[in-house]
Amino acid sequence: MANKHRGEYAFEANGQTYTVCFSSNALASAEDALGVGIGEIGELLGDVSKLRIKTVRGLLWAGLSEHHKGLTVEDVGRIIDEVTIGTALEIIGEGFSRAFPDVKKANGSGDDRPPPQPAQDGTGPAS
Repeated sequence: MANKHRGEYAFEANGQTYTVCFSSNALASAEDALGVGIGEIGELLGDVSKLRIKTVRGLLWAGLSEHHKGLTVEDVGRIIDEVTIGTALEIIGEGFSRAFPDVKKANGSGDDRPPPQPAQDGTGPAS
């Protein structure tokens, strides 16, 4: 089962459940596979008119690599064929939004994670 607090997102394709997770390792793999930095990947996702199928396939492959080590990019292409390119983009978008949660959400307006707590003065021994 996907753990949304760890940025995971599950979906079904070809009778199997897949879990996307854009961890640090997955993002580094995406950068390597696509030859661009994470900022450029974000820009590409923001402008679908410049997006290539190879980019979608590479991003989904990287996101799946954390939980599905044996998948090749060709396997991921077949998954995209099953779910459609539009759905693949939605899956990637959801995975990215979970990997980079909104600051507002992390502070309690829509996300069920507790907001970060400030450090407390006077909790340790006196010097």
